Amino acid sequence: MEKDNIEPIIRILLALDGKRRPMKLDEIKEATRITDPISLYILWLLEMGFIKEERRSEEEYAIIGSAWKITSEGHAFLKFIKAHREAFSGIAQSMRPFSLVLTYPRSRELIPEDKLGKLSGIGIYFQDLLTELFRSAQKEILIASPYIEQVILPFIEQASKNVRIGIMTNERNAVLERLTKRENVEVFLLQKKKENRQLYQIHSKFICVDGRYCIVGSMNLNERSMYYNFETGIFVEDENLGEHLRRLFEIMIELSRPLIL
Repeated sequence: MEKDNIEPIIRILLALDGKRRPMKLDEIKEATRITDPISLYILWLLEMGFIKEERRSEEEYAIIGSAWKITSEGHAFLKFIKAHREAFSGIAQSMRPFSLVLTYPRSRELIPEDKLGKLSGIGIYFQDLLTELFRSAQKEILIASPYIEQVILPFIEQASKNVRIGIMTNERNAVLERLTKRENVEVFLLQKKKENRQLYQIHSKFICVDGRYCIVGSMNLNERSMYYNFETGIFVEDENLGEHLRRLFEIMIELSRPLIL
């Protein structure tokens, strides 16, 4: 979160309070000028009952495809924090926000609609979060996954060409070869074999953006994991964890070999 954790909350509520119609995520980000990912703020406000989901586009992911409106409870909370901003800011500074991240089959042919509705209210949908994180990245994206397929490409397209992207995986494939052609992407292969016997390989699954936004979970970056399996993880904003993941990535680089065409 930003230095003063309560500031983004106030900005979001003020933006929604000033609109007579629901606002989508991109509109909120533009109105508030929040450059950090705001999924955690939206999810926290939703869980507290300060905002509500007004409508959703079925073609988009839950948070990105929804429009948001302030509730009466949100109006009361906004009034309260305006009056007690200094005290509440001190409490907010100590918060370590985290959220459940998950994937699940979103097809009504596989999951009944009422169950899909229940699932959409639990945590952040992985693809939804990836879209926002990659869009918002300023400097660096580190990706570790043993299986990476073409489903990762649309998310990488969201990132600025000025953002360095490091990918750690096991074996080369056509998708990784395609990514290696980008100036801002480096791919590393971490797998050690001896006499056709595997000694070690990467099985870690994590993503770290700008050294502070971290996803650690069971998700691989392939079609089955992202669209058909039930997978879970944790999204944490924490610079200390981000630094540890970056150091781990650097050690794995020393043990790996770069993918060179």
